Amino acid sequence: MDLAACREKFNDPDLQKIWALCMYHPHKDKIREKALSYGKDPCVHAFAAREAGAYLGLVILREGNEGDWEILGIAVLPTYRKQGIATALLDYARRSLPVQRLTAETDDDAVGFYRRYGFAVQSLGERYPGTVRYLCIYPGI
Repeated sequence: MDLAACREKFNDPDLQKIWALCMYHPHKDKIREKALSYGKDPCVHAFAAREAGAYLGLVILREGNEGDWEILGIAVLPTYRKQGIATALLDYARRSLPVQRLTAETDDDAVGFYRRYGFAVQSLGERYPGTVRYLCIYPGI
């Protein structure tokens, strides 16, 4: 598996299919709008996992202040989940960027991944009807 920066490839349809997996109500216009916005933002960085020329996973981060980074999205194709790809992407991002602290907001679907990685997790309560959201912070709170 190869890991590499892919910031300049936000418009790649194969990457967008993976990206859509971590979006709330993804649709072409929303993805296109975010791709344009993120592509213009020098604080946004992205890394992808590939194997045999095919994308398997993606992580997108935004730089904040003094080593603080927010995970804007992380996703792995369903058939490749539970194989360490998301962990490898976060490890690679942490080695490639001046990360002191990572934060992410997530839901029940991904909170277990963040806990296993070592993030401290705080419930934000039911932010949307029937959906509990969590603030995840690495390293700890």
